[in-house]
Amino acid sequence: MKLTHPGAGRTIEVADSVADRYLSQGWSPATAGAPKGNAGLAEWQEFARAQGMSDEDLEGQSRDDLRAALS
Repeated sequence: MKLTHPGAGRTIEVADSVADRYLSQGWSPATAGAPKGNAGLAEWQEFARAQGMSDEDLEGQSRDDLRAALS
């Protein structure tokens, strides 16, 4: 399960068996607040930045690339 830290915007992958520990400490599923699948590239880029991706990370990424990486 992908989780995002509420303050740092850092995203990590954890086993489902330990996800409850992270969720109880304020982490949230990485897809929480994600744009709809058919949202435009700009919305997905904004969401990606909120998840901790840099402009350099976003360079050359399509909407579908970002949707796959952040889902």
